[in-house]
Amino acid sequence: MTWKDLFETRILQRGRDYYRQGLVTDLWQECNTLHAVVQGSEDYEVAVTLKDHVPVFMDCTCPHAESGSACKHMAAVLFAYNEAADKSEPASPPKPSPEKLIADADEDALRSFLLQAVMCDKALLAGLELYLSRHAEDIDLAAYRRSIQATIRKYQDRHGDIDYDHADDFIEAMEQYLYEDIADMTEKGYIAEAFSLCCDLFKAVADADIDDDGGLSVFGSDAVEAWCKIIRLADKKQKADMFIWFMSHLDGWVMDYMESYVEQVLFDSFKEPEYLRRKMKYLDSLILSSATNSYNYGVLILRRIRLMEQMQVPEQELLDYCSQHAEISDVRDYLIDYQIAHNRNDAAILLLKHAIETAHPYSPVKQYREKLLRLYQKQNRNDEYLEELHRLAADYGDLECYRELKAYYGIDEWPAVREKLFADTTQYYLPEFYAEDKLYSRLMEYVSHEATISVLRKYEYLLVEQYPEQILRIYTDSLINAAQRSADRKCYQEWAYCLKHMATIEGGTEIAQSLAARWKSEYKNRPAMMEELRKAGF
Repeated sequence: MTWKDLFETRILQRGRDYYRQGLVTDLWQECNTLHAVVQGSEDYEVAVTLKDHVPVFMDCTCPHAESGSACKHMAAVLFAYNEAADKSEPASPPKPSPEKLIADADEDALRSFLLQAVMCDKALLAGLELYLSRHAEDIDLAAYRRSIQATIRKYQDRHGDIDYDHADDFIEAMEQYLYEDIADMTEKGYIAEAFSLCCDLFKAVADADIDDDGGLSVFGSDAVEAWCKIIRLADKKQKADMFIWFMSHLDGWVMDYMESYVEQVLFDSFKEPEYLRRKMKYLDSLILSSATNSYNYGVLILRRIRLMEQMQVPEQELLDYCSQHAEISDVRDYLIDYQIAHNRNDAAILLLKHAIETAHPYSPVKQYREKLLRLYQKQNRNDEYLEELHRLAADYGDLECYRELKAYYGIDEWPAVREKLFADTTQYYLPEFYAEDKLYSRLMEYVSHEATISVLRKYEYLLVEQYPEQILRIYTDSLINAAQRSADRKCYQEWAYCLKHMATIEGGTEIAQSLAARWKSEYKNRPAMMEELRKAGF
């Protein structure tokens, strides 16, 4: 695995774009840790600890990284580091930390700088007013609304759209209002103001014409969290007003896919009896007007079941309602888990069997079988338990079930059981089982049959000592076939790497050199290929 495997594809691409745009600054290294500043919607500080040039710890001050996710700023720093390492460029010395800069600065100079900054940045001015505020009346919500609109305009093109390349930065900028301004208002007890600004912000983002790649869902979830926190801290009168607001903004206030977040807040909060009754009445009206075969109908039914739980309706009434709608997969799953949680295992087994028998192509059949397996095990129904282990291993390649099945049988029994399992197992899953039981001759036969470098690499470490000639033959044939078609530089780099790797295998040096020489003769009109071969030492 390389460091690039640590990132989602789109995050990696954005990181590369940031690096190419020269947005990585102040890159320096202290012992095994890289430090850098990456310019985004604001400057973010990144730290990456390396071991053998591979990241073992990464941190960034951006909101995306706070959830523990690898962000584009981290990726940008690693691209910059790798480029610097290739050029053997010395790392820049560290710059003073913000704390030290401020501590050492002249007070008048700081005041002058702050004055210029807030005069140029309306959002910063609003934040400063909030920071210095003593009363709710000090908060200028109109200024915040103007700031939000100005931020939106910053990322729009001349048609008013926010394109794919600017979407992530736009979402980050909008989330700053959630993480900083709205969070600060909430913490200071300015509940009504925080709620109003959260509503305005959500509306502004929902109405923006944005080429989104998942950022809106992140923003929506974070907005839900902010709203719910505000509601938890609201007094009785404020909460009642908020409930009325949500009830009156459920139909057409924003686009349908964003409206689901508004519904989520309504149904996740407001759990007092007077609210539960009103939500149930509203929910029943929605169910009545929904088509019974629509996805939304299933969501509404499940939501009603959750609401019935909160209202503590009699258990039989709850179960009867679930049974009436058991054809809905989410309801059936709920009912299965409910019966298991209440130790009604026979009822759960019947439901699971029916779910498996009536499953459609996208049903979570493997999950049903896993639950069935544990129920059989719990009830000491060994024949059914072993049958489910066999199915899970054969149909899904479940290695843990394979090991569990093996552990059940004695050393003498296992080979015969294993052969029957192999006969029933989907071909794709067999190599994992061969590797588990060290059946290396069978594994080598499988790898030779597939004859692809990707499959070979997965199992080479197990086979290379016993079968160096076969492994080199697979590499050679695969590379010869691949080279018959022209490719991009990334492919040429990959092929050159394979040649270098072949040279590390017993008997591979001469084969790799011979193949490189052949390419130099046959494909000398491919300059990128020739350059990559030279870089690899051929």
